[in-house]
Amino acid sequence: MDYVNKIKNEIFVHFEDTLNISKYVDIDCENNINLYATINHQGEFEFGHYYSIIKLFSQKFWYEFNDSNVYQLESTLKKFENSYVLFYIKN
Repeated sequence: MDYVNKIKNEIFVHFEDTLNISKYVDIDCENNINLYATINHQGEFEFGHYYSIIKLFSQKFWYEFNDSNVYQLESTLKKFENSYVLFYIKN
């Protein structure tokens, strides 16, 4: 596959832990759609490493799932620094 631009876009996109889509649908969805997982990528455009950050439903903490290791994240400041795909769920 021939790519026009082989440089990874490193622009930070701000997103919230809750998603409000009420202006796009007829049902009330305000503040009850919550982020529960992300897929993250570290590395360059053509190579790198993928890992996930997930908030388990029964837990209040976020966890990083990285290969065969799972870490509880103490700080939420940089937890989504390399987010690639976001997963939300309606409560």
